[in-house]
Amino acid sequence: MKKFLVSAIFVMAIVACQNKQQGNTESATEDAYVPERGDYTFKTEVTVLEDVDEVIYDDIFVYLTDARGNTDTLVCEAMPLDTAYWSRSSIGELTEEDYNFDGIPDLQVCLGPMNGYGNVAYDVFIWDDNEHSFVYQNIPELYDPYVDTESKKIICSSRDGGEMEIITYEWKENKFVEVNRETENLDEMMNEE
Repeated sequence: MKKFLVSAIFVMAIVACQNKQQGNTESATEDAYVPERGDYTFKTEVTVLEDVDEVIYDDIFVYLTDARGNTDTLVCEAMPLDTAYWSRSSIGELTEEDYNFDGIPDLQVCLGPMNGYGNVAYDVFIWDDNEHSFVYQNIPELYDPYVDTESKKIICSSRDGGEMEIITYEWKENKFVEVNRETENLDEMMNEE
């Protein structure tokens, strides 16, 4: 009888160890979750620092929530905004566009108008498939960007008075670089049309 009890206790101990190991494996599997780009949903919140008759600076918080409910936060600073002339409605708007031409949408955050001519500035966060997260890669604020998928260039334009500045960017060796900058006289551009 003693031999039977010792054998039964030994078997129960082995089963308990196996169950514990299986439980640890399941827990390790859950902890090993790595979010994919498509797992994320986005929400923005604009916090406002108000001062009567003063330029207002807003912080833009972009909340990235993955399929498991984990949330990361990106922070941008909105352009100075004189509310006497501009609406806040576009600040914090998100656009998903492939800025580095890897076939995976990146995230563009509207910072608001940069001057009285209606030029709108944006911050861009690139999806890094190795890191499984959005990263800031020293991309300057972009003004009214156009992503040309055919030529793999990002073309930005901004007006200042009677001139239009056009800046072209490309990805070279995994870096976002300016490849061309030109200034056009708006009167001359209108006469050409």
